[in-house]
Order: sequence, then C-alpha cells, then structure tokens
Amino acid sequence: MSLPPDGLRPLTRPRLYEQVAEQITTWIGENGLGAGDRLPPERELATRLGVSRATVSQALVALEVVGVVAVRHGDGAILTDVSG
Repeated sequence: MSLPPDGLRPLTRPRLYEQVAEQITTWIGENGLGAGDRLPPERELATRLGVSRATVSQALVALEVVGVVAVRHGDGAILTDVSG
C-alpha cells in the first residue's frame, strides 16, 4: 500500500476484545487475585463492561493464549498466572 502524497497513514485502533482483556487484567491486579481464583461468569463480565458475551469470550481466549487464564467449559475462567 502506498502512502498518500501528504504522508498521512490510517489510524490503528485496538480491537474491542483487546481492550476488554486489558480491563480484565487490570481488574485482576486491582483486586489482588492470584492463581486458582475464578473470574466472574462471562455474562456478568459482559454486563459490567457493557460489551457482548462474544467480546468477553474473545478476550478470555486471548488471555488464555498468553497463559493468564484457563477457560474450562462449565467451570469458567480460572487464573493460572497473573504475571502474564
């Protein structure tokens, strides 16, 4: 992609699920949660954050990929490593 003559570039915006993951991570730290602690259910997180459950689910998957939580069907999201 070539730049326009004036050198302006499109702005990059963080995806909503990334913002939610960051909010959850901050909340974990502010509440002193540690490995083995359970996060609130997706429905509750979605309501509190004002986003859809699908967005919360995407955020939890992102946190799972980096090793912060383990998401278990029927058991919710459990913290594995808060330093992630």
